Amino acid sequence: MTINRTTTGFIVMGAMVAIAILTAIFLPHQTIEQTNIPNLEKLVPTHFAQWQAVDQNAMVLPTELPEELGVARLYRAYRNDAGDLIMMVIVYGAARGDTMRLHLPEICYVAQGYKVDQRKTGQAYYTSPPIDLVSLMANNGVRQELVTYWMRVSDYYVRSQVGQQLFFLKTSRDQRRDSALVRLSVAGNDRLYGQQVTQSFLHDFLEALPLEARHLLLAPDPLAPDPLTQTALMRGEG
Repeated sequence: MTINRTTTGFIVMGAMVAIAILTAIFLPHQTIEQTNIPNLEKLVPTHFAQWQAVDQNAMVLPTELPEELGVARLYRAYRNDAGDLIMMVIVYGAARGDTMRLHLPEICYVAQGYKVDQRKTGQAYYTSPPIDLVSLMANNGVRQELVTYWMRVSDYYVRSQVGQQLFFLKTSRDQRRDSALVRLSVAGNDRLYGQQVTQSFLHDFLEALPLEARHLLLAPDPLAPDPLTQTALMRGEG
């Protein structure tokens, strides 16, 4: 029996809806207290290594965002000494919030008329554990971008919205329930060039990221002490 792409799409969509319904039934919707929202503007450095934050108005962003408590967003572009430009989107909040989902490239770009394809997965070994990355090409006929992102849910990386929902069905209610999405994009039709710029930026970015920001954006190393606890102990706070 031959299953065409339309049928496959309906099957995948049906599976996502079913998982979302089950998650909504078995797990309560959670938000992060307003007082606990991190200030990403201050936590994420504007200048590091060869990179400097610059103005940029060409980012692909959701046209409408829900009013959600406990959500922090950062939209920023960086340029290096060679003139390479990379755009960054960071979203932090409740692990099941709509804001996180709407910023996923597979949803955000498609909603604005882009075709998304050439999806690949890999790992960045700049941290422990390695970061699970997803990269894809987005094209609207006029503009093309290489988009690379990772999503942390609780203490783990997930590579899709389906994976995010399945994660909640198999974990306990008392686990850490926040999440973070980091999305990088480089304009142009040369994927190799985009990969080189992204890798260079990612290396320098992670090297410059302060401990509190690392705690928010990255999955923890299971063999290392919690960085915030370690910092507090060094200050004599614990």
